[in-house]
Amino acid sequence: MKQLVISLCNYHDSSNQCIKKYESVAPIFEENIKAQLEKLVLEIAMSQTDGAEPPRTLAYLATMLSWSIYGVTYRWNLEERQESPAELAERVVPFMMSGTGLLN
Repeated sequence: MKQLVISLCNYHDSSNQCIKKYESVAPIFEENIKAQLEKLVLEIAMSQTDGAEPPRTLAYLATMLSWSIYGVTYRWNLEERQESPAELAERVVPFMMSGTGLLN
């Protein structure tokens, strides 16, 4: 999960450098990024469970985590990247993961 946070931070950072008005186009890309991230998180969740969790529960978990990752990294970018991607990941991933029992 930490690596996903870092990767999304790097995406926002590089997009911000490559696209002049990134803040205005970011919402256009947001849905696709969240969908791809959700698919990846679901695959990870399914590979780490023994089938005890219902598929719908895992799908909701994937939605929750992928939207959280995108949202926190988007805000990090808007707030001018006050900390490194690794520091952000260290700070927020434990909150995202507490209570899920998955994807540690």
